[in-house]
Amino acid sequence: MKGILVPEKGIVKPFLRRNGFKAISNFGSFASYMSPLLEDMVVVTGASGESTLTATERLISEYAPNFVISIGFGTSLDFSVSVGSVILCEEIISLNGPMALWSKGSGSPIDVPSSRSMQALFDNLNHDENKRSYPRGRAVSAPEFVTNKNMKLWLGEEFDSLLIERDGTLVAEACNRYGVPFAILRSINNPRSNTVSTFSGRLESMTRSQRIKAALLPQNVMPYLIFLSRRRRAKRKIEQVISRLHSLVLP
Repeated sequence: MKGILVPEKGIVKPFLRRNGFKAISNFGSFASYMSPLLEDMVVVTGASGESTLTATERLISEYAPNFVISIGFGTSLDFSVSVGSVILCEEIISLNGPMALWSKGSGSPIDVPSSRSMQALFDNLNHDENKRSYPRGRAVSAPEFVTNKNMKLWLGEEFDSLLIERDGTLVAEACNRYGVPFAILRSINNPRSNTVSTFSGRLESMTRSQRIKAALLPQNVMPYLIFLSRRRRAKRKIEQVISRLHSLVLP
């Protein structure tokens, strides 16, 4: 069985609806979905930030998947990686503690199990679109968002990484603890080229209702619209990957 782990139901909602998935359990902010059409797959939503570790362990202990796929968003650290690109993370550099203490010496590399099926999927998607919208490479995983363009430049160069994200280290920790192979997929919704406002950075960690409420303030309307536009582009791309996951033979 494949276990799919996502922070927000909205990322996989079209896939769930199209394939007849129904909620089978709820635990706090987590919800699990299964379908009579795709019996070899379970989808768990609501995992983000520190709760990702708990959600991953719960997914593994309850459903015993033979492969876990973590799907989410990330920030580009490379000019070649634009908004909408979907990255298959082949290695994770884990950073802990406050941003001021990050350094190359403090980063801990985490290997991500190689999967020929996932690699072939990304190669085929790139071939279909005749461009490199689905790269494979290294990711930085850190406990806080990076919004400053100079910090993004430093991280990309210091760690030779394509993106930064938050939850990969926690997924890897849980999967390695239980001996379950896994994949980390991240769709880029924040470009390398600009510094975003404090409010724009906070949008990433808000729920949908919190975002809408915050956007009612006049000074927040434009950053919110930009955020939505980038998020939609990122979702459209990741949906193309999600729609093919059920057909993969994993691990």
